[in-house]
Parts: sequence; C-alpha cells; structure tokens
Amino acid sequence: MTNNKISRFKLLIMFAAVLMLFACSSVKHGLYDMGLNHEYKKAGLCLKTIDMDGKSIALLESERDPAKPTIILIHGLTANKENWVRFSR
Repeated sequence: MTNNKISRFKLLIMFAAVLMLFACSSVKHGLYDMGLNHEYKKAGLCLKTIDMDGKSIALLESERDPAKPTIILIHGLTANKENWVRFSR
C-alpha cells in the first residue's frame, strides 16, 4: 500500500471508532433510563418535574394509597434521587 492509502485507511478506522463510541454512549444512556423506569414502576413511583422560582425540580411521587403519610427524603451523598427508589417500597 502506498502512504496515501494507509493514511486514508487509518482515517477510516479512527472515524469508525469514534462512531462506535458515540453509539455505545447513547445505548448505555438508553439502558440506564430503561433500568430506572423499571425500578420506578416496581416501587410504584412516578417521575414528575415541578417549577419553583424558575428552577426545575425532579421528584418521585407514589402512585399508591394517597391516605398514607407523605415522606420527604432529601438526598445529599451523591445528589441522586434514585438512591431512595429501592427504600421506598
């Protein structure tokens, strides 16, 4: 092979590698969201967002018995509301 063909081949391989990385990233994100939605459903929770003072706040609301008391769980360690999903059952 000539140097020009080798350079094109290397460029093609690098382009394919970058495309694969982006594809894997979107698949991983999709799988993560599917897993979270499954956990929400299993725990009887529904993801909602509300606006307070111009800021969007995400919360998980129970679809179970509304007569039961409300519990507010505040995350702090990882700043991730999903930490409480399994505890909510």
